[in-house]
Amino acid sequence: MSSNAQRTSTTAKRPLEWMRFDPVKFMFLIEDLSFEEVGAVTKIMLKLWQFGPMSESDLRKASKAHFEVIKNLTFEVDDLLSFELVEDARDHGERRRNQRVEAGIASAAKRNDRSTTVQRTVNDRSTDVLSISKSSSLSKKEHATEIRDERFEALWKTYQGKGAKGKARDYWAKLNEEDRAAIIAKAPAYVASTMDDRLSFRKNLEGWINPAERRWEAPVITQMPATNGQRTQTQAERDAELDRITDQRYAGH
Repeated sequence: MSSNAQRTSTTAKRPLEWMRFDPVKFMFLIEDLSFEEVGAVTKIMLKLWQFGPMSESDLRKASKAHFEVIKNLTFEVDDLLSFELVEDARDHGERRRNQRVEAGIASAAKRNDRSTTVQRTVNDRSTDVLSISKSSSLSKKEHATEIRDERFEALWKTYQGKGAKGKARDYWAKLNEEDRAAIIAKAPAYVASTMDDRLSFRKNLEGWINPAERRWEAPVITQMPATNGQRTQTQAERDAELDRITDQRYAGH
């Protein structure tokens, strides 16, 4: 299955990471060959992929007894021999590699454009001078975000890590400063009221600070010991009372 087409050598300067294997082309290449001949063709195919097209003498040494069969399957590449499916795969691999390199260069240039600004200044002799400086506005924004994150991390620690941290952080970002301050002030008392055997009744942090529900505004109910012969509220009664107070508060919004 030979080809008379001439092609410029596409031997890679360094090995490509992978070879695109076309099973249909390979099937046509080995059609009517014996199992032993298919094995020899596969071995030569791998050598061609790794080292590039071969001279006829090198192909004869590598093919040994199967040289005539294999030579009939090759085509010329700059006076050398190779399989068409191997060179097609090499062309494809080099195109993909070049695309990745170009995309990486473009991405780096875009990042550099975003991180630097070019300012034109005039020196004492009235000569235009170009100076490149880092954007200060970005650093201020990053500093403010860092402070906000530190406050959230402190809240997460106070809350003993109960809940989904990522979702809680999303809700935290939606809160205004007044709500955040109220949450930070309320959290220690609420956590203290839901310790030990009451831990299962503590809302997950993302639910407690959800701006749509505003559960942090509900009063904190602490467990009080029974006095003067009064009966201590059961767990279910305390939770029912909390739900009642919370529902009344939400109904007013």
